[in-house]
Amino acid sequence: MLFKDYLLMVLTNYQTEKETQYSKNKLADSIRNEPLSIDIISNLDSTKYKISASAGNGQWAVIPWLSIYDRKITESAQKGYYIVYLFTANLSGVYLSLNQGYTFYQKNYAREDPKKKIELVSKYWQANLPFLKDINGFNSNKINLNYKGTGTVLPKGYELGNIFSKFYSTNDLQKMSTDKALSQDLNYMITVYQELKESLYTIFDKVNAHIVKGQSLYKLTEKIENKKSKSVNKDMILIENPTQIPTNLEITKPKNLGNTKRKPDYINNLERNTKQGLEGEELVIKNQIDILSKDSKLKEYVDQIKHLSVDEGDGAGYDILSFKKDTKNEILEHYIEVKSTKSGIETPFFMSSNELEVARTKGKQYSIYRLYKKHKNDTEFNYYIINDPYNNIQKEPSKYKVLPSKKQKD
Repeated sequence: MLFKDYLLMVLTNYQTEKETQYSKNKLADSIRNEPLSIDIISNLDSTKYKISASAGNGQWAVIPWLSIYDRKITESAQKGYYIVYLFTANLSGVYLSLNQGYTFYQKNYAREDPKKKIELVSKYWQANLPFLKDINGFNSNKINLNYKGTGTVLPKGYELGNIFSKFYSTNDLQKMSTDKALSQDLNYMITVYQELKESLYTIFDKVNAHIVKGQSLYKLTEKIENKKSKSVNKDMILIENPTQIPTNLEITKPKNLGNTKRKPDYINNLERNTKQGLEGEELVIKNQIDILSKDSKLKEYVDQIKHLSVDEGDGAGYDILSFKKDTKNEILEHYIEVKSTKSGIETPFFMSSNELEVARTKGKQYSIYRLYKKHKNDTEFNYYIINDPYNNIQKEPSKYKVLPSKKQKD
């Protein structure tokens, strides 16, 4: 069975079957068991992800669902962050959603309005995750499960817990001849899920406690609106030629500051890094346009340069698609990841597991443009380039703290 057919099976048959006995119902059994035989679901690494689907527990659910859990975050729809396909109550379509377990908030914030708490956490991630972008039908808007009843609060919990989603109407699914689009969308959502995971600085319940204690819903909503129109510093420039790769650097452990503990400002760090990253990417885009324009063979490819992180989101594992010539003067696609900091050349930078894996698969066609400043308030970035970074970096899995290798391979 194709995945699109599984989704359509639920949308077209659920209402009728809800009128019959739940126990031993064939549709309910299919909803629970069929996903494990569908390629784009069954191909997920079972040691990393748990798959679960439900049409109800002893009786028909108002909102049937199919969930994908990262085992290191949660293995339950009741708590933590997870990916879920949520069928609307009126069966007009299904949402692919990055969501949260509402039961966790009901248990831990029963006297503090759990609905406001889960919404606050959703808004926090929507405001501060740099890779959430309104592209290809994905957005961070509110979802509407069209539940009009009063018998359960779970549909409202799903709606408030949504962080990022895409909606497929029945008509959208009927137009699909294959699972290609659904597979691409799921892969993208998994990338977003993993990026969120790597942004967790401790276990999810402690992260949630930190968020609900220190955040304002009004200010977060304002940030989300401002995020879409965030401007970069147009006065920043990139020096004309790259500097030599520093191969004398060592990744060092943080200094022990005794019992003095300083709580990081995770929100401001994320916002600052997002703006700074976009500045660096735009400078490298200009750099690539200039390089290609000056080459008689490459200049015809200038219009094909793509700012992937802006146009399609961060799931590609690199920021910019450009072009270069190999040793035989053949044209190759050039995959560029930009890493920029306001600190000096000696500062390590971070790579996600997805970026590292893409660097491994792309090999010598993948490069890191490492932008840095000699002085914090400089209006120009210096930079060096690490080609084939998978084989030319020293790394520490924190995400991955990165510096160039002492010996650079050709």
